[in-house]
Amino acid sequence: MADCRKPAEDRRARDSLAEQKQRAAMTFLGENFQDIRDSLGPSVVKFRKRRKIVLAGGALDGLL
Repeated sequence: MADCRKPAEDRRARDSLAEQKQRAAMTFLGENFQDIRDSLGPSVVKFRKRRKIVLAGGALDGLL
């Protein structure tokens, strides 16, 4: 019976540690996200995706 209890205890410890790490990561991300939002001024321009189309020379020759 002692052999069966050891893996169960290890699993509980691992799950507890994983939960603590997850909570710590979420707290870290939340605090840093809020800090970034607070420090952004109205003069900062948001990034926007620029779309560029690159064609090889002569790629459209056959269309016309």
